[in-house]
Amino acid sequence: MQKSQPYEKLSIIYDQLMSHVNYKNWTEYVINLFQYTDIQIKLVVDISCGTGSLVNHFDKKKYKVYGCDLSYSMIKQAHNKFDQNRFFVNDVNQIALKPNKFDAVLFLYDSLNYLQDEKQLNSLFGEVNRILVNGGVFVFDIITDLLCKTHYKNFEEEENWEDCGYIRHSFYDEANHIQHNDFRIRIGNDIFIESHQQKVFSEELISETIIKNGFELTAHLDDFNFHQSDNDSERIHYVCTKKQ
Repeated sequence: MQKSQPYEKLSIIYDQLMSHVNYKNWTEYVINLFQYTDIQIKLVVDISCGTGSLVNHFDKKKYKVYGCDLSYSMIKQAHNKFDQNRFFVNDVNQIALKPNKFDAVLFLYDSLNYLQDEKQLNSLFGEVNRILVNGGVFVFDIITDLLCKTHYKNFEEEENWEDCGYIRHSFYDEANHIQHNDFRIRIGNDIFIESHQQKVFSEELISETIIKNGFELTAHLDDFNFHQSDNDSERIHYVCTKKQ
């Protein structure tokens, strides 16, 4: 049994793990969120693209779209599936892209919750502001305390395929607002252990950070609909526009 870094080995089975996700519908939803900005969206970057599935669906919608991710292993999987020229490794706290370039930036599937403190949160928003054009849109989502308390306070699941599989144990540290996801991953005859931690930030802090870093908070929506989020929301999609 060996320890690996987050997504180092999970990347190999990630698409099987996420087979329940309807990336096509998620793409349609985000495109509808683009209507909250006044500019025409042409150039898009997904800064937590994983294995590239969402990028591929946006590409089908005739956007020019790039994808990056902190995990080399996830980008390697994206390269194996799609055009290598549009995917690269990158840290969201130091985005290696030119300023004032993109019309839209995406940071989805609770990727923001992988940031661990307020300093990283501000760094993210500062970098996204830098690479967006004036009036550009930043779309991201977060998981809430309610989701973690309701579904992942003490959660286990297991899936097995012919040559791989995983056991996942999730638990929630309510005092520190940390969601823990521990994976036991089987690749062939080898077993790997990965530990993932997600920080659940308060909605108040998210809103303050948005405004402080030169954005307007255009919408905060409940899960995958167009209703304003509230105390019953388990996932919130945010739409921010860079101030002109």
